[in-house]
Amino acid sequence: MIEMISSLVEGILLAIPSSADKKINKNFRLLRKEVWYRKLLYRHGTLIQMNNSLRHFIGQYDIESIINDSEKLIIFQADLKKVLVDENL
Repeated sequence: MIEMISSLVEGILLAIPSSADKKINKNFRLLRKEVWYRKLLYRHGTLIQMNNSLRHFIGQYDIESIINDSEKLIIFQADLKKVLVDENL
């Protein structure tokens, strides 16, 4: 009985997203508003967002500032495509 309760509590704690996961999910929401990213999702599928390397890559950036700066956006798009190629996605 105690084991069942402890595994239930553990499952609940693991279901709560960390601050890093919240930032990554926010970045993905911002990217989904961009036409070029939606085309990328259409081409590669939405499951690419579950890739750990891609999630780590997206979590490193401040997507709001990148979207508002065209030079940063071009560099970000090139780096994102490189990650996709490296991961064979």
